[in-house]
Amino acid sequence: LDRSSAASDVYKRQIERQRREVNPHTLLELVTTATRQGDFLSAHAFLDELLVHVRHRNKNDSGLCECYMVFGKLVQAEGDLERAVQLYRACLAGVEFNKMIWGQYLLYLAGSAAEIDRHELTVKLLGTAETVDGTIQPLFPIERGDYNRLAEAACAHLGAKRFDAAWAQGREQEFMQVAEETVSILETALRVKDHATPTS
Repeated sequence: LDRSSAASDVYKRQIERQRREVNPHTLLELVTTATRQGDFLSAHAFLDELLVHVRHRNKNDSGLCECYMVFGKLVQAEGDLERAVQLYRACLAGVEFNKMIWGQYLLYLAGSAAEIDRHELTVKLLGTAETVDGTIQPLFPIERGDYNRLAEAACAHLGAKRFDAAWAQGREQEFMQVAEETVSILETALRVKDHATPTS
């Protein structure tokens, strides 16, 4: 019995040590990858682990915004766009101070706008994302693929002239201006009444 108890204690300490040493970036990528593959059960499991880890490291909730952003994408992929917009609103203030994820955030918003057929808004967001890509942080190849798919679909709806006009407008806008405007438009369109409590 004593040996069993001692082994259990060693096991618990090992699990806790692994939890402390886990790389949050790796967990974030696992959430994103599982979401893209439609493995929502695994995505939620990775997200739960990520939130526990990040909250342990960030007592004042700083650094949680990226977790909430990918959480928004996850519930959007599951079909809950209203919940996704609530989460995009909840993380916006934090995203403002993390320029490295601006492009990703804009693409998530563009996907949301496309879902409710706001094609000019989608293109405007893509224009701003292009500016971010060229001046702050290049889009990753998988994100560029998302960009291209959204652009092709929007152009098919709008035609080249309207597409180019909306894209040029987005190129001239600041990140926070277009992000705040878009979240507000989505909230109104979806009749979102309150912000989400960021729990999975």
